[in-house]
Amino acid sequence: MKIQQRFAALTPLCQQLAKRMQTQPLPQVLVPIPMDHQRLRQRGSNHALRIALELGRQLQLSVRPELLIKVGHSDTQHLLSGRERRANLKRGFVAPAQPAQAGIGLVDDIVTTGTTLAVAASTLQRQGHRVSHYLALATAMN
Repeated sequence: MKIQQRFAALTPLCQQLAKRMQTQPLPQVLVPIPMDHQRLRQRGSNHALRIALELGRQLQLSVRPELLIKVGHSDTQHLLSGRERRANLKRGFVAPAQPAQAGIGLVDDIVTTGTTLAVAASTLQRQGHRVSHYLALATAMN
């Protein structure tokens, strides 16, 4: 899906995630991990946004991409160590001034070390938002 832009599996994968989520309290809103403009042009779409929109549709949750913005360009995370990932994303996101939002479900496509989600959550929390869920279609974490 990510590399070859094949989105046929998006709906059934999100259905499985939504099914698992319905056994616990749901987030109030979904916030996708944003991409920088250069990477967005390379890939053609933000996969986290596509996932958040489909998941939001299935769970009847609003999607609020405006709560988190990617600033600047960063190297591709999957090629970096944990330390390098944290340095790569340092000050990589901003959360514009918005009324505080509780119950945010952060959405990414793949979680490898959790660094991206942790940095994004920290950015949102500094602006008074509260992250309650971390959501992804795939993970390399145990």
